[in-house]
Amino acid sequence: FTTIWYQQCLRNSSSLTDTFIYNLGAALTNFSTMAFQGISYSTASVGVDGEDPVYAVFQCRGDLKVSSCYACEQIAANRLTQACQNSVGARIQLDGCFLRYDNRSFFNLDTNAIMALCNVQNTSNITVLTAIDDVMGRVLSLAPAQEGFAYSLTASFSRNLNITLGNFFAMASQGTYYSTATADIFGTDPLYAVFQCRGDLTVETCYVCVQKAAALRDTCTKSVGARIQLDGCFLRYDNRSFFSLDTD
Repeated sequence: FTTIWYQQCLRNSSSLTDTFIYNLGAALTNFSTMAFQGISYSTASVGVDGEDPVYAVFQCRGDLKVSSCYACEQIAANRLTQACQNSVGARIQLDGCFLRYDNRSFFNLDTNAIMALCNVQNTSNITVLTAIDDVMGRVLSLAPAQEGFAYSLTASFSRNLNITLGNFFAMASQGTYYSTATADIFGTDPLYAVFQCRGDLTVETCYVCVQKAAALRDTCTKSVGARIQLDGCFLRYDNRSFFSLDTD
């Protein structure tokens, strides 16, 4: 869960003010405390009435146990503050968590794609491709439609598959932001998928992010795995497990 997908320093400055450094430190310290206490998502707005405000968000993947979430948050904060020492904004995505801070508010929907990576392993097997559609359909529909963490399993694809990318969106209507799904393909390698919206998004904006992520997934049509990262949500599926379903 500590593998880095990407990190980005935003808008370098010749020197950061002491006030900005203090506000950033206060936000990151608060995140560390909350992650240690088992809170996996939080935003912070520090010094917003002054000239050097800090807006920040951290979020752990919904299946991480408390100790893993805390460790991930610590690594993300340390990495960004070291790598982006002259930046008034920065963001990082690890396998297990996301962290961003900025001197401008970003608490709204941004569906600009940050990253889309396709697994180099392709397949033309219709059963596998159908399984990918099914497992992606379930995570994308469950994420906006069910409060809290959701996990589902299809035991065998010998059954009819009636949840596909064509009809997830009709199911997305109420508010949750994280889901996983697995699918076994006739006893061969299973598929694993995860989707998560940033916690400050509304149900409606999470749904929009679902749609954009699904559209970007089309760039990896025949890949057995993909990672799609938007500013407001991320999507991943693979034929190797990356879940962490244990709890502390």
